[in-house]
Amino acid sequence: DKEMNIIFLLHPSSRIDNSDPYTPASVFEALTRQRLIDAATSAFNLEDSKNELLLVYLASRDIGNGWWCWGAGSDNNLCSSPVDGSDSDFFKEALMHVKKSLAPSTRAKVFLFGYSGGARMAWRLACDPEISNLLDGVSMAAGLLPTSLQNDFDEDEKFIAEAESSSCRVDQLPPSVVVLHGDLDTTTNVEFANQSIEWVARSAGCELTGE
Repeated sequence: DKEMNIIFLLHPSSRIDNSDPYTPASVFEALTRQRLIDAATSAFNLEDSKNELLLVYLASRDIGNGWWCWGAGSDNNLCSSPVDGSDSDFFKEALMHVKKSLAPSTRAKVFLFGYSGGARMAWRLACDPEISNLLDGVSMAAGLLPTSLQNDFDEDEKFIAEAESSSCRVDQLPPSVVVLHGDLDTTTNVEFANQSIEWVARSAGCELTGE
């Protein structure tokens, strides 16, 4: 029997004047391969793993004017494809395709890693119960939890149970959720990442410790 770690990687929102649908993923891979491997394996504590590692780069849709963006939501005034479920279905189909290509005896762990716009999409996928139960871990780098996935709290800071079905199901997130963000990020301020973490913690009834 073979054990394998599979990491799906979602590229950032990108402006690339090329009609090849594979271009965003291939450019992302070419520019950041080793740094991505280091960041992803560190996020999921896989540095000392003896399992075979498979990286799967996925590409978003061309929304016009050379922009390639995931359907993560245009709230926060950020680039987005339509949030119509297409990207979620695409991820599930890609995962099914990869698993079918493995030997039947292979035991695989599945992780999802998104960067910037890809991180927002990783949040949306992780918040979807139909997808989260397929993942052993998810990590978001330089991204934020779309505000459309965040429910409000009442005056007593209690999570409102009558949440819309489209909101994040914090109780069904993957077993490992890791958020990475640099203090000097000039594109997506680190405060957005902090707010995302705070919202998830409050929704789960947890207290934040440390800085």
